Amino acid sequence: MLTIPLETIFDPHITEINRMPMRVQFPSYASLSEARKGETPPNRVSLDGVWKFKLLNSVNDLTSEVLEEDFENSQWDDIQVPGAWTRQISEDKPHYTNIVMPWPGYEPPDVPEDNPTGIYQKVINISSSFINDKCILHIGSAESIVLVFCNGVFTGLGKDSRLPSEFNLTPYLREGENVLTLVIPKWSDATWIEDQDHWFHGGIHRSIWIERKESLHISDAHLVCDFDPKDFRGSIEGKVLISQPKRGLSTNLILETLSGKVIAESGHLEVSVSKSDSPLEELLESYSFTGVQSTFVLKDLAIKPWTSETPNLYNVFIELFDEEGNCQEVISQRVGFRRVEVQERELRINGKAIVIHGVNRHDHHPITGKTQTANELKAELISMKLHNINAIRTSHYPNDPEVLHLCDELGLYVIDEANCESHAKLSSLALNPRFHTAIEQRTKRMFQRDRNHPSIIGWSLGNESGFGAGQIAAAAWIRSEDPSRFLHYEGALEHRFSLNNERGFENSREAPGLLERLTTDIVCPMYSPIRVIKQWAIWAEQTKGDDRPLILCEFSHAMGNSNGSIAEYVTAFYDHDALAGGFIWDWKDQGLLETDEDGNDFWAYGGHFNDSPNDANFCINGLNSPDGSPHPALKEVAWAYRPIEVVKVTEQKLAIINRSVFTHLSEFKCRWNIEAEGEVIESGEWEFDNSEAANVIERSIPTAISSTPQQDLYLNLFWQNNNPAEWCPSEHIVAWDQITLQEKPNTAESDLPELETLKEVETGHMQLQDFMISIPTSDNKGSISYKGMELFTQFPEGCFWRPPTDNDGVKQGWMSEVSGVRRKWIQEGLDQLDIKRDITYTETLAKKRYLQIKSEYQGANAKATHTSIIWAEDNLINFHETFHIPDEWYDLPRVGMRFEIAAKYSNLEWFGRGPLESYPDRCNSQLISKWKSTVENQYHPYVVPQENGAHQDTKWFSLISHQGDQLKFNIVDASSFSASSMHDTDLSKSVTISQLKPRPTTEVHVDAAIRGLGTGACGPDTLEEFRLTSGTYEMGWSIEVLSAIH
Repeated sequence: MLTIPLETIFDPHITEINRMPMRVQFPSYASLSEARKGETPPNRVSLDGVWKFKLLNSVNDLTSEVLEEDFENSQWDDIQVPGAWTRQISEDKPHYTNIVMPWPGYEPPDVPEDNPTGIYQKVINISSSFINDKCILHIGSAESIVLVFCNGVFTGLGKDSRLPSEFNLTPYLREGENVLTLVIPKWSDATWIEDQDHWFHGGIHRSIWIERKESLHISDAHLVCDFDPKDFRGSIEGKVLISQPKRGLSTNLILETLSGKVIAESGHLEVSVSKSDSPLEELLESYSFTGVQSTFVLKDLAIKPWTSETPNLYNVFIELFDEEGNCQEVISQRVGFRRVEVQERELRINGKAIVIHGVNRHDHHPITGKTQTANELKAELISMKLHNINAIRTSHYPNDPEVLHLCDELGLYVIDEANCESHAKLSSLALNPRFHTAIEQRTKRMFQRDRNHPSIIGWSLGNESGFGAGQIAAAAWIRSEDPSRFLHYEGALEHRFSLNNERGFENSREAPGLLERLTTDIVCPMYSPIRVIKQWAIWAEQTKGDDRPLILCEFSHAMGNSNGSIAEYVTAFYDHDALAGGFIWDWKDQGLLETDEDGNDFWAYGGHFNDSPNDANFCINGLNSPDGSPHPALKEVAWAYRPIEVVKVTEQKLAIINRSVFTHLSEFKCRWNIEAEGEVIESGEWEFDNSEAANVIERSIPTAISSTPQQDLYLNLFWQNNNPAEWCPSEHIVAWDQITLQEKPNTAESDLPELETLKEVETGHMQLQDFMISIPTSDNKGSISYKGMELFTQFPEGCFWRPPTDNDGVKQGWMSEVSGVRRKWIQEGLDQLDIKRDITYTETLAKKRYLQIKSEYQGANAKATHTSIIWAEDNLINFHETFHIPDEWYDLPRVGMRFEIAAKYSNLEWFGRGPLESYPDRCNSQLISKWKSTVENQYHPYVVPQENGAHQDTKWFSLISHQGDQLKFNIVDASSFSASSMHDTDLSKSVTISQLKPRPTTEVHVDAAIRGLGTGACGPDTLEEFRLTSGTYEMGWSIEVLSAIH
């Protein structure tokens, strides 16, 4: 039994009880010398570790006996804090939804009575010194709300599962053992505004500690660090808030470099207190007294500015002195000096326009749920930097505070987003007055925690939360508190830029209204097509109808094999000044590590925990796997976001474009080489001096003396930092480009004879010189052998199917029935075509045989025809394919040939794009060269199995046995190839990686054309130029059999 009624606990008006005001988190020390050491402060005691835990079916099951300090809990479970209980016990599991609430049939603010509620208990020993001072309990994050009891007495309540709650335990503590109890319901009224595209867990996600403070202490510090790019000087101003009024107090602020050099010092500044000794003085002071605080301004500081490229940081130490001049406390903060401006449709840092190379980021760990160590976070953010990402949006809540410290240190711009999303009630909840306070408070508390971070350049009011009084009030408050940063809220313009609104983007090119301007300084739509943002930019630049830049808060949805046309988006950003970049959705797949019934690991998503309703694998939409290993698309992102671009201007000249804003070209070096047929024939290195500081310079194209006209020639350029950061590998490539210098003429075409006198193949076999063709039938897949050695274990046949990517259409859940081109392909029967063949041959006067196979591929509503002409020359067998695609199949996955090869040919070499997979709309990062790999390594383990492993612009590839026998495929006329032991049939039906098993043969595709990837799972589908239409397709290809002793 609780001492406060449930209707109070779950009332959205009630966001906290007895919770202390949000403040900046800073370490506290007894002296300046201790503060300079920067060690863990001695006044902070960690409560992380093992707690006693019991899960109730409902908060209604909570009894007063459980909360009593002498309650026997030895039979309770042990649980690790921090860490979600849904990842540590079997009684309750994670639940994933994207839009809908995890429990149907309820209206806000109601939640189900069956509401898993965790009871955490820990005995803490408190010394007499703690009792005499102020003891603050810090709970870093609790989902969904937390009720605190100390020695059986209710202490307080806090909501917002992504921000800390602090409580003063002092009145409830005694010397010696104390029982601390935390009650955490999984669902609450707060869940309605935490309806984000992520897992619902229950538990404590971030660290807990007790901090001892003397009654007189620094309660908060507000620092505003500015940089004037005109005179290259910095300033710092703000205020220091003191816990209690006392006359004679003073503060001193010291600014130092990280190495300890003093830059400036404020000197002792008086702490203002109320001094009224008469009614008149009290009246006058009521107009002038602003609080128990000291204020400071330090100007004309010789500092180095902070940017993502140059993250220069400084230490600020603030000393508090009592009336006798004794130091009472010293706190420290890391700061950076920078100026953020939005002017003339540009986002400017320190007076210069920047382009956001951004990504959205969740707190996620595949084992713990949402708890990550500092080392794990650092590795994650370093990976972002190594892939040329310069900004994150903390979607859709304030991230772990360590993320912001690392962004300050490493150099990442941040849009800090309030923990507010009401997707299931997107429009109505923002208009519900019961939630206005909660919506407003979440933005305020985020700002109060994070205000001193230089990495934060903008505040976001939330995500997909509609538009109402809560957002308007929050925006007005933020503007009054912090004019140094911009405001961001996509909900303010959702009515003009919308994928879901029936009017879509037709109103996008309109001047903003007053309330839109109040709540967002950025035009920040999500998933707008390239065409739409370019049209907006042209309109804004020509009409001056909007003076704000456009930054896509979400774009290039990275679900599965995805991110088609990411390079085209970034090109648009640089072609139009009014387009200031965007944030890719998102960084990491939110899969959870699980084991199937056979003991095989797989990544779980919605539905794997019997969580219903769910949105299946819509949480699997990252540039990285759940464990942080990169997907191939991340390489394309790094290329698209590269800081240096090289383009061919003439046959003799290159233009080198420095996209970096604060880094001169002289800080890079370029290693170049010229390859002929994949072999380096020339190489060199370019260095640049300060005289070449322009954003665009020209260089002569190096010449290849030893090349011939019959070779493919490519110039490859690789850029490195001369002095890489400490976290950056010394040989790291920051940018690369490939310039085509010369293409070898295509001599692979052969004159085909007129096949007029045709004879039927009377037996099941046909000899073409040393090649034996086994004719495919309804019950025989056919084969090709050479000198008695089987090469093809399945005869080549036309293929118009691929295992659907998530962008083609997901396989499961409600979305599989309503979205994606996959549904069309299945309705047309492309996955199970009925094949009819007419097989004939002719023999020329020179006794040369040509085999002709005419095939019909009957689908549900139409049929394709395909003619294959096959002939042999010594150890070479040639194929010429002609496909006629019916009008009904106007959007196909692929047009090409599929066959199977003996598994002994397990090694792979090719001349084409590599080393990673590539597709027509995602291939720029992959260079045309000669590559080596294995068939096994061609498979990429997307969380949900799907199309993977293709290589664009391939001239030839070879499958090679361990003995050195080789099958060399010449495919100059083709578009791409793939070779894998994971076959299409299995990829198409499997929904987890553990369901996939390698087949005993290698499945090979040689494609005349293959569809691009797009981002259709959430956003624009594949661009028209990367789609396959009906009509005629032709290609020639051949196989050369080379033995190890050949």
